[in-house]
Amino acid sequence: YEISTRDWSSDVCSSDLFLLSKGFKVSKKDPCYFYKWNGDKFFQALVWVDDARYAADEDEHLDQYVQEFQATHRCTTADGSEYLGTEITYDREGGTLTISVKKKVLSLLRQYSMEDCRPVSTPAVPKTRLTKPTGDNPADPTFDYISAVYSIYYIALTGKPEVLFAVRDLSQYTHNYDQTHITACKHLMRYLKEIGRAHV
Repeated sequence: YEISTRDWSSDVCSSDLFLLSKGFKVSKKDPCYFYKWNGDKFFQALVWVDDARYAADEDEHLDQYVQEFQATHRCTTADGSEYLGTEITYDREGGTLTISVKKKVLSLLRQYSMEDCRPVSTPAVPKTRLTKPTGDNPADPTFDYISAVYSIYYIALTGKPEVLFAVRDLSQYTHNYDQTHITACKHLMRYLKEIGRAHV
């Protein structure tokens, strides 16, 4: 479920405090991951800013925890089919788990007025290599290159790992770029439109 910003900025800013008070432990590998095991039931929580995802062995156990949380914090709940812009569909009968970042891709394209752009079949322009700017091709000041690169990076990490190499190349120039780099970034966004329809 999602915790409201106001509540989060107060005592839930330590959602840790609430979780720890319920016997949860913090993962040594990831401070956003909490878990609880009493020898019979397993409960886990993944918290990121004001969004959280909870899972338990039994729905009854999960409902009890959510009710306790709602008693002291204003929040909204959802069915868990979407988290941080990533759509997650589990088909228990078919034994499949589908992950889609289509909404995130479409949101990015709309942000840069590229929702009607022509898709391409490669993440980078063939036979090209990014280099440091020479000053001959200044960047369009209206295009937020840094924000675009980090948005693509997030999409790559959460559902489109095939673009990681290309976006890492772009990220090397976030502090020094020109129009060549912006063109490469737009090309990658057009590629995302092409593959955004596919699921993992």
